[in-house]
Amino acid sequence: MLVQSWLDRGENEGLALTVPGTVQGAAYHSGAATDAAKRPRLTVEYLPPTAPGAVSEVVATAGDTGLLATWNAPVDGGATGETGYVVKAEKNDGTVVGTWEGTATRAAFTGLDNSLSYRVAVTAKNAVGTGPVSRSASVQGASVSGGATRYKDYVQAYLSARGKLVTGVSLTAADAAAASPDGSVFGDFLGTQEGALVATREALEGKNQAYVGSSSALADTVVAKGSTAGRVLVRTTVVQTMTVRIDGIDQVSEDTSAKRFVFGLTGDTAKLESESDDTSAGQTLSTTATAGTQVVATPAEPGAADDSGALTLGADGFPVEAPTAPGAQPAAYFNAAGTGAWAFHNTGVKKEYDQDCTNFASKALYYGGGMKMRTGWYRSASAWWKNPSWAVWPKNSFAWSGAENLRRHLLGYRSQYYVTDVNSLRSGDLLFFKWKREGVYNHAAVVTGRGQGQVNLAQHGWTNHTTLNAAIGRYRGGDNPIVSVVAIRLVSTN
Repeated sequence: MLVQSWLDRGENEGLALTVPGTVQGAAYHSGAATDAAKRPRLTVEYLPPTAPGAVSEVVATAGDTGLLATWNAPVDGGATGETGYVVKAEKNDGTVVGTWEGTATRAAFTGLDNSLSYRVAVTAKNAVGTGPVSRSASVQGASVSGGATRYKDYVQAYLSARGKLVTGVSLTAADAAAASPDGSVFGDFLGTQEGALVATREALEGKNQAYVGSSSALADTVVAKGSTAGRVLVRTTVVQTMTVRIDGIDQVSEDTSAKRFVFGLTGDTAKLESESDDTSAGQTLSTTATAGTQVVATPAEPGAADDSGALTLGADGFPVEAPTAPGAQPAAYFNAAGTGAWAFHNTGVKKEYDQDCTNFASKALYYGGGMKMRTGWYRSASAWWKNPSWAVWPKNSFAWSGAENLRRHLLGYRSQYYVTDVNSLRSGDLLFFKWKREGVYNHAAVVTGRGQGQVNLAQHGWTNHTTLNAAIGRYRGGDNPIVSVVAIRLVSTN
């Protein structure tokens, strides 16, 4: 764990040995002891770094003059450090027509010829070397009705109209659709979201907060025929930039996500039918490796979550802000500022899970707050530890990487107390969120401070830096809103 902390911090922090006191029956010796066998010793064994293994489940999905490649990361990542990928689009004779490099497990190629077949060759690489090549089956594109550009424009128009509804430029979905020449394509689908979006907008306005800017851009887009007749599938990366105004001050956040949009065709008329997360919808597990090496799950132990100590939420779904008593001072706490500071400055740290929120919060507690790891069986609520990156799965204890598990660990095995007044929240407090449809708390975030009357958060989620009201408002008005938020403050790192 010590060596792993050096690697994660990016520098060698050194080692300090301290004697907590005299223990009966134990003797402590210095490194200068006459008897060499009694001298304290630290032995570090380094595993030889290797190149990564082969990627698996390489799938090429053909579109109209393009293809999208997806794959699973290698079970054996080789050396400690980041794993990257080199992806080549090839003709059947091996001629390379396009190359992509990056750390994502998906890549798009455009400008291909629908009359030819293509395959993709994927290799993983790290600082040591490159792994073996894995190839997909050959696929051939086909034109879609009206051309691919038509559907890209529909998606862009839909996202722009939704942005107008979020920011209040358009008061209703009908208004937003009417303002677009493509409104008939997405108007009905946008209408199903109107209640949630408008409710969120109005609720935030009551908190001196409003979305004043929204823009979306598409990247790596592939348009293909659907798996059933009369359907067109758009798979793309959406880069969304939002500007939120809090008490007159604008804050900008950017979110990048892989999306898929399905259009239904009736003759030449297209209608947007659905929008979903493309990564989740298209994930394929290998049949040659255990599921645990491909999908890291951090389930909660059986039993419903206890909502004791939750912040009081008002009728609008946001925390009730009770007035703070004059002269009231917060209780003392241990290195909470370090937890909040680490979280604020390290949101860019690489994600290790698809849902990395609790892993990020645990790192803030460990590296920023100095909270000590607890050994034990990885499923036990009392255990809180992170294995070195070269260890076999499971990589971390459940309490390290699962929100409900971490919440139970803090409440049952650490010195802490609830913060039930939103006005008393401060940097280093841990927040846990529960949605209406879920029986446990499924998201964790770290409070990084207060500004313009808002509670600021750092997280690994839809956006790395946000506010408590914005986090709640994102789901307010829909059919699965956040219904409980618990705030926990640690008073000891032991």
